Amino acid sequence: MKLNTLFLSIFTLGILLVSCSSDDDGMELPKGDFDNGILISHEGTFGGVTGSVSFIPNDFSTIQNDIYNATNGEDLGVFQQSIGFNGDLAFIVVDNANTITVVNRYTFEKVSTITTGLSTPRYITFFNNKGYVTNWGDTASSTDDFIAVVNLTDYTVESTTIPVSEGPEQILERNGNLYVSHKGGFGFNNVVTVINTSNNQTQELIVGDKPDELAFDTAGDLWVLCEGRTTFDADFNIIDQTPGTLVKINTTTNVVDTTINFEGTNQPSLMTYSNGTIYFYLNSAVYSMSETSTTLPTASIISGDFDFYGMQVNENKLYAVDAGDFASSGIMKVFDLSNNQETNSMTVGIVPAKIYFN
Repeated sequence: MKLNTLFLSIFTLGILLVSCSSDDDGMELPKGDFDNGILISHEGTFGGVTGSVSFIPNDFSTIQNDIYNATNGEDLGVFQQSIGFNGDLAFIVVDNANTITVVNRYTFEKVSTITTGLSTPRYITFFNNKGYVTNWGDTASSTDDFIAVVNLTDYTVESTTIPVSEGPEQILERNGNLYVSHKGGFGFNNVVTVINTSNNQTQELIVGDKPDELAFDTAGDLWVLCEGRTTFDADFNIIDQTPGTLVKINTTTNVVDTTINFEGTNQPSLMTYSNGTIYFYLNSAVYSMSETSTTLPTASIISGDFDFYGMQVNENKLYAVDAGDFASSGIMKVFDLSNNQETNSMTVGIVPAKIYFN
């Protein structure tokens, strides 16, 4: 009887071990403390507040502010403009510091910092083991703007840069072509530059005034949100305004396919895209329209007493940040797009600007 009991115990233990092993094999363990959540990028201020990154888990249970400093014991600097992702790495672009800090996107442990070859860097994209970074150059000059090319093997900026016109801003890659919106820096511009990465040849497409946000649609065509231009006199009175436009560029032919003008002097400031729908922000309200539409919607889906400074859509939720007075803590709001109702609101860091998903 004792021998039978021993065999039974061993058999039962074996089943449990196999079962546990199977369960573990099917589990996807977190890649680090900052996996499975939302990253909020904060610009910081000239008043001594560094740029920073906050992490919020997907269940919104907590918020961890300034995770880069907490992990590495140093600040990023101001102004933190954007973050680009390439595999397991995040590239944090800080324009006033002229740096790009490379970290593991899930642990935020520093890998490297690029400190040379940049001049007011703004955004980065990746192709063929290279990073391409938009640079304003000296903001007092309209002729020194360029795209820096980063070698992703040793994180150095190559000596050959790609000259472009004033104020290159956002940059995306498709089929070996780079698409750059030219907001104009501290001035104005109205072009999107197409760059062939095989030979660095450039082509400029005329769009609306102050093109900024970029997004590829289901067909792979590029939508560009142009904010419109406002001109002031010496006393900061408005003397001229142009309306915003939504422009679609055919990425097969690289020509402007569609231009949709906003009415009057309406000037949208944000755009994001998800699953065939374009979302844009105008006059404290969010609007949505199909990527196949040729007319603007007349009714908003979300409106309220807020001033969004950044906006993204993920898994049928709209995430938006309000920078408030640009000197104290900001707010992140979340809206369920199935009913357009607010579901979460959280206090974040100073000057929240960009939202990413890890």
